[in-house]
Amino acid sequence: MAQPPHAQKPILTKEQLKKKLEVSNFDPNAILRGAQLTVVGGKFMLYVFTILYLLISSSSESIAESSPVYIGTL
Repeated sequence: MAQPPHAQKPILTKEQLKKKLEVSNFDPNAILRGAQLTVVGGKFMLYVFTILYLLISSSSESIAESSPVYIGTL
């Protein structure tokens, strides 16, 4: 099946892409930092969604009386 004349050619071949994505090309500190940022970002989003859930599911008086929410602390 022939490709249409306007079809884009890949920038890298499959072999070139495999070579660029080898683990040896990445600094171990950068990999660890990326994992750390992923965990911290996930924890922050869980915190935000928990607060939003509490605000939506309960009235503002019951939140203030039953479970205080401390903004700014993780």
